[in-house]
Amino acid sequence: MKKSTSYQDKKDNIFIQENSLKKFQITQKSIESYLNENKSLLCNTNNLGNFKIVSIRKDTLGYTKIKAVQTINNIPIRGSELIVHLNEDGTIKNIIGSINKCFKPYDKTIQKNITQDEAIYIAKKQFNYTFLQKPPKIIEQFIIKNGLPFLIYSVTIYYTEPEAGNWDVLINSSTGKVIANIDNIKYD
Repeated sequence: MKKSTSYQDKKDNIFIQENSLKKFQITQKSIESYLNENKSLLCNTNNLGNFKIVSIRKDTLGYTKIKAVQTINNIPIRGSELIVHLNEDGTIKNIIGSINKCFKPYDKTIQKNITQDEAIYIAKKQFNYTFLQKPPKIIEQFIIKNGLPFLIYSVTIYYTEPEAGNWDVLINSSTGKVIANIDNIKYD
C-alpha cells in the first residue's frame, strides 16, 4: 500500500518569542482568548479559524505547556497545532507550531453524504486483516487542499494479523472517497 502525503497544503511553521510581561491565569478560557484575539499574528489575513485548547500540563519546575489546535467551526484542522510555553509566573515564553495560514471560508452548504458507520466500512475495506485489535476510532477533521477546507472522517484501523497495521484512513465526508491511507507505524 502506498503512503500518501500530498493530501493537504503545506502548513506554515510558527515560532514566536514573547517578551510581554502580561501574566495569564493558566486556564483554558484565558489562553484560548489570547490566541483567538491575536490570531491575526498567527493565522491568515482574513482571520479564519480559531484555536481550541486540548491539553494543559505543568511540569515539576512550574513551567506550563499548553497544546492548542486550529479549528474551523470547532472542528480541528488535521495537523495544525500550537504549543504555548508559559513561565512559572504565567507569562508566555514562546509559541511554536505548524498551522494553516491561507484558506478560504468553509462552504457550509456542502453536505455530509456518508455516515460515520459508512466511513468505518469504507476504511475497513482498505486492508486485509484477520481481526481488529480495537474497534475503529473515528473523528471529524478538516484538511486544507488548494486553499479550500474539506471536511473528512479520519478512521483509525489497528490490527496485528496477518501483519501489524495501524492506519489513519482519511475519507471525504461528502463523497466517500478515500483521500489518504496514513501509516502510523514509524520505522527506523
